[in-house]
Amino acid sequence: LDTLMRQTSRAYDLVLAYPRDAEGGLRWYTSDIPRIRKVGRHLHHDMWALKHWQRKVKEHGNMDKKTVRKIEKDAENMWDLCKKVQRVIGELEQ
Repeated sequence: LDTLMRQTSRAYDLVLAYPRDAEGGLRWYTSDIPRIRKVGRHLHHDMWALKHWQRKVKEHGNMDKKTVRKIEKDAENMWDLCKKVQRVIGELEQ
């Protein structure tokens, strides 16, 4: 999951910076970037939250079942979000 999050974050940041960094570039249309931004709008926050859980588990060791389920659900949601962001980026790439 860490690799997927890292790849997705880099791709997402690249697309959002694309109009500024590649003026006149044709890889993504400027009109498509707001759609990509909307799909990934919670990406960085959710990644931060999952990393926070990772640190908590490292610090405290074993967690109760309710917390473990919450972490697992957050990880599944992150996987889905990363895949969705990557799919939209790929679909809109020219």
